[in-house]
Amino acid sequence: MNARDANNLVNQISKLGAISASFHATFGIHYTLSEDSPNAAWGFVRQSMNAQTIIAHYLDYPCLLRPYTKWKRWWETDTIIPIALTHELLADGYRIIFAVAYKTEGQGDEDYLTRLQANIAGALHPIARTEALKRHPQKPREK
Repeated sequence: MNARDANNLVNQISKLGAISASFHATFGIHYTLSEDSPNAAWGFVRQSMNAQTIIAHYLDYPCLLRPYTKWKRWWETDTIIPIALTHELLADGYRIIFAVAYKTEGQGDEDYLTRLQANIAGALHPIARTEALKRHPQKPREK
């Protein structure tokens, strides 16, 4: 993780929060997606999944392989990531920015940075993590 990626990560988490807020404002907190749902609802879900895949792409590859589930698995009960969880992800994103800054100055704690990234990875939908793993720049090359 470098400073540019950390800043991009926070930017994408912010976008995910905006998507979640817009979805909940439009359809309600307890809305359940179905095949009869309007195209707008499906559009929010696609945007959310795309944003999560981009977020996963900024995380270090090993963190995607070993995500840590610090919060509930929202995808088992909710249509879209809860707004409160995007707030928690944003807080961890800022912690990553600080950890990267300290690491750049030779004072960083690599384990702390890894734990923060694994926390974020664990909060992302498993499909988004899987998609990011397929195209991740740190993915080992097959022989």
